Amino acid sequence: MHRGQKNLIWDKLSTLFLLTLLTPGSLLAASLTVAGTGDSQALLRSIAKAYSTAHPSEKIVIPDSIGSRGGIRALTLGKVPMARIARPLKPNEAKPGLNQHLFARSPVVIVLNPSVSGLSGLSSEQVVGIFSGRITRWEDVGGPQGKIYVVEREAGDSSRSVLKKQMPDFKDFKPVGKVFFNTQQAADAIASHANTIGFLPLSEAIQHNLSIMAVDGVQPNEASVQSGAYAYVTPFYLISQGRPEGLALRFLDYIYSDAAQELIREASVIPVARQGPGPAGATE
Repeated sequence: MHRGQKNLIWDKLSTLFLLTLLTPGSLLAASLTVAGTGDSQALLRSIAKAYSTAHPSEKIVIPDSIGSRGGIRALTLGKVPMARIARPLKPNEAKPGLNQHLFARSPVVIVLNPSVSGLSGLSSEQVVGIFSGRITRWEDVGGPQGKIYVVEREAGDSSRSVLKKQMPDFKDFKPVGKVFFNTQQAADAIASHANTIGFLPLSEAIQHNLSIMAVDGVQPNEASVQSGAYAYVTPFYLISQGRPEGLALRFLDYIYSDAAQELIREASVIPVARQGPGPAGATE
């Protein structure tokens, strides 16, 4: 091959390489990583899959959980462009320019193993009595005869934090049952042990065919959550550094679309209508 031909081939390869680097979205797939809590992980993976199916040149990455705090830290250090959290930003996390976007609410429900018959609801006072150890028998709350077995979660668990914040007198009791550090394990334990009670996200309770209790006569459903009558909910937020742009904005737009809102409902989570982005430190 002549030197001139070699130079011509090299020039063409160099040009193609530069085009690959400089042409966004057409030759290289755009990518957005959203790091943080495990609470919204499965839901966001489902939404991300649907988005990427509709936009093959764009990829949304939902990595394994590093927790809400870990997601915020990764965002503020510039390691990811967007974070996912299962609570509002705390005052000490509020940084200038951070915006939080509430997109769904996940009901936290009191659940029983189906072996506990005759109960469709509990009062908040009864729930506190059971988890504090003051009530130890099912017949004392209108159920069948038998001992109550409690499945607990660790202090700091998002579902436990919701109950502690919203239910009067639900405190960091000394555990009266086994403490689980994983939502899936807690759900499995309630499902596989008779006479057991615990609390879980609604989606996990439905997946495990557990008995879901009304609390103070209020059922956990979309209407009661949207009206505020059922207050035991975990808020799902996306956090951006400044106002989102590019792929981050397009994915956020998709989350509030009718298609994604239906996916949220199918996951037994309650979608939230789009609002203006909340500044760092703002509550729901």
